[in-house]
Amino acid sequence: MAKLTSQQRDYFKNRIEDQFNNHLGPLEKVATIKKSELVDEKFKTFIDDLGLTHSLEELTKIETRLQAVQQTIATHMENLKKQYDMPTNDYGKKDYAWSWSQYQGMVSQVTNELRKMCQKECEIAFKSIPEGQQIEELKDKKREALDYIYGYDQQKELLDGLAKVLMGSGVKMLETYNGVNNV
Repeated sequence: MAKLTSQQRDYFKNRIEDQFNNHLGPLEKVATIKKSELVDEKFKTFIDDLGLTHSLEELTKIETRLQAVQQTIATHMENLKKQYDMPTNDYGKKDYAWSWSQYQGMVSQVTNELRKMCQKECEIAFKSIPEGQQIEELKDKKREALDYIYGYDQQKELLDGLAKVLMGSGVKMLETYNGVNNV
């Protein structure tokens, strides 16, 4: 028997593989279909034999209810995030979509976000009590003092014009300039 060259060996190897694949391919496809049909046919009996039928039915009901509650909460959270201007990300366009994290429990995700919103509400409410008003006044005086130190008074003409432009806009810059309230 003569020895084969590596090219001849590769040729015959590829030819044999092609021939077998031509015959095996269709047979394997038919076998896959029959296996799938068998699984469909036997699955209910299989889970019955394992004693999991009742548990799976209960899990299905709970999962359906959970998904409905998750959707309701997600809708509320998206609306609240818009109301409190708390975007998920801010890459060009603000996104307020609510998505569930896999790394944290659902209840803690919602309560953490609601706690942040409650904090915003409390910060707004705090400004209306005497202590909050005093803090705001001190912050205004601090800003006014820093403006003075940085020489805003040396650019009187520019600042007068800027103060006129900003007057009535509610912009928190140059709130008081030369004793005139510019808001």
